[in-house]
Amino acid sequence: RLTPSSAGWEVRFGGAEAGEIAVDAVVNSAGLGAQRLARATEGYPVERVPKLVFAKGNYFGCLGKPAFSRLIYPAPVEGGLGTHLTLD
Repeated sequence: RLTPSSAGWEVRFGGAEAGEIAVDAVVNSAGLGAQRLARATEGYPVERVPKLVFAKGNYFGCLGKPAFSRLIYPAPVEGGLGTHLTLD
């Protein structure tokens, strides 16, 4: 559970070692659940929750020697990630 405090946020958690900690910032990295988490966060303004937008990706394989030796990512573009390469 996240609640605002005068210094930032109080984070309460359960489990075998339940507890709470005070933090000055929280990073919401919940992926497809990020909007739901943001809306469930007490004191977080609903108008600041970005719209959830789904995107489709196409993946291709290459059997030959890769043309690149490093990861390649594009400059950010409006509405998508563009073409990028990962080596695996």
